[in-house]
Amino acid sequence: MKILASYALRSGPVTAQARQDGTGRRAGAAGAGGEAPATPAEGEAATPTAGVAAGRNDDWRARSGPASQRSEPADQRSEPAGQRRGPAGHRPETFFAVEPARGIDRARVRETSSGVGGAFEEWARIGVPLSYDPERDPYRVYLDRLDSASSRRTMRGCLDRIAQIVAMDETGTVTGAGRPWWWLRYEHTTRIRAELRSRTGANGGPAYSPASINKHLVALRQVLRECWRLGLMSAEDYQRAADLASVEGSRLPRGHHLPGQALGAALAVCDADTSPAGRRDAALLGVLYSTGARRAEIAGLALADYDPAERSLRVRGKRGKERLVYVTVEAAARLDAWTAVRGRTPGALFPPISKGGRCRSQGERLAHPTGQAIAGIVTRRLTEAGVDPHTPHDFRRTFIGELLDAGVDLATAQQLAGHASPATTARYDRRPQRRRREAVDRLQLP
Repeated sequence: MKILASYALRSGPVTAQARQDGTGRRAGAAGAGGEAPATPAEGEAATPTAGVAAGRNDDWRARSGPASQRSEPADQRSEPAGQRRGPAGHRPETFFAVEPARGIDRARVRETSSGVGGAFEEWARIGVPLSYDPERDPYRVYLDRLDSASSRRTMRGCLDRIAQIVAMDETGTVTGAGRPWWWLRYEHTTRIRAELRSRTGANGGPAYSPASINKHLVALRQVLRECWRLGLMSAEDYQRAADLASVEGSRLPRGHHLPGQALGAALAVCDADTSPAGRRDAALLGVLYSTGARRAEIAGLALADYDPAERSLRVRGKRGKERLVYVTVEAAARLDAWTAVRGRTPGALFPPISKGGRCRSQGERLAHPTGQAIAGIVTRRLTEAGVDPHTPHDFRRTFIGELLDAGVDLATAQQLAGHASPATTARYDRRPQRRRREAVDRLQLP
């Protein structure tokens, strides 16, 4: 996973002579006629490497903001003629040398004449760097502009994993908070994409599906966009670094079909439980099966969202989109039995219940459960029924499959499932699979 194994942002390492005289000259950088590269303009003082290495933390803090905030005026910074300076004093001649068993060779990094080496050294530090500024941290700014808590949790995980890749962190302790995302260039983001594709999971297959990799790339592009918006990155560098092709490919929908016998056994267990939790869990299983709602959508339901006369529930899906879903007559009967026990207190439709049988509240309203709590209820009731474990997503997959098997048109199934695209709903259609299986069954081995 040593992605910085031999990183040169330009053509090669800075030569020993260049480190000595501060010109930034590279091996093999002479012109066709053997002419040495240009030296700093007359009147400008060369920048010695020792000064950069000695004041690395001060240099890192000074370079972590836009040019207008750096303490050194632009006309006083020495820079060899013909070099392109990136944002925040980025010198592109940085060279990273890595030993296979040790990760970044920090001694070699300190010898280079660039602030970028110090910046990437910050990636590998556990905890928040000294230069961390919450108000100007693109990681925080990006997550704050996401609307839903689930989106923030998902994208935070993606950015943290990318930060661990860059920092070569095997322990999972490095996060993306306070990291110098604005130092990333096209060669870095391309390598991050390749690393995500090459990782393997516990079963020996790819660790991430194409959709998961593309989600990581979206998070990466967006945090780079925030770097540009905050003035930490030039528009040109942002466009180049974010110019990453999406990964092609698709996977079959996750999960398994939930047999009717398994659901019946779980409902019987709930009916045998005369506590408030038994009534709640029976209603919850009925709503999951007859609406196909996501677990986060079930967790977000309030009592006011249920209309007993219409047998409808107002569900808030991804990106704040609301839709009406309907429950079967049997599910509505279980839901009415639960609301009679729950009472008319405003708040969550399926609140957590204490061991004493009381619904937990927050202030004057009943508290909402988490999506993980909904999954825990499903797992516990199916385990008590002695059937194979299933997830709330299995209920969703079964719901869509049953609708299409019953002849419901794709557009209606899409609206009930809350999918943005009919192509997503079509992936749950089990009829083509049956037709293919029936076609193969016509063959006979000799």
